[in-house]
Amino acid sequence: MLGHDGQVQGLAQVAGAQRPVGIGEDSQNLLVGRMAGQRRRWCGWFGAALAAKCSISVKPPLVSKRVFRKKFATFVENNTSQKQKFSFTATKTGTETYSVGAKVSGEISAGVFAKISAEVNAGIEKSMSTSYGVKTSGTVKARSTINGDHGIYVQQQGWRSSSCGSLGSSTTATAKAPYKTGWKIYYS
Repeated sequence: MLGHDGQVQGLAQVAGAQRPVGIGEDSQNLLVGRMAGQRRRWCGWFGAALAAKCSISVKPPLVSKRVFRKKFATFVENNTSQKQKFSFTATKTGTETYSVGAKVSGEISAGVFAKISAEVNAGIEKSMSTSYGVKTSGTVKARSTINGDHGIYVQQQGWRSSSCGSLGSSTTATAKAPYKTGWKIYYS
């Protein structure tokens, strides 16, 4: 910082006591302060270099599956000897959001999302919710029970990173991202 006389001044720690220091005065402690500043700049450059070399993979043999997350469930039981029409209407909502399954920086999280979107499932979203009032209908067979689950399909994708700074040489985790909503209709 500039003093009233135009000289650069700062504080240096000497055996626990603090006092103002000017250029040329107690320069050993001032130099340590500058070295710390230079180190921070170097670490920032080093982190940027690591991020540039960071490699993220979502390719096999890593886990890749699509999972249905139920948000609303209903059923129709037909105890008659004839088929019957049914209609389901969702009365509850729910939300699924993107997550990477490991504590990582925003840049790596975005990189994993981009890789999954580009190489596995272009329909993924950061967040997706089901809606009230979504309907489906059909016919249930005689003496059968048909179930209706309304929810969100989620892409679960294994990913691996290497040379990604604080993650170390290699990290493997699973990310999940929603990609569509709908009904799942099935007999029990």
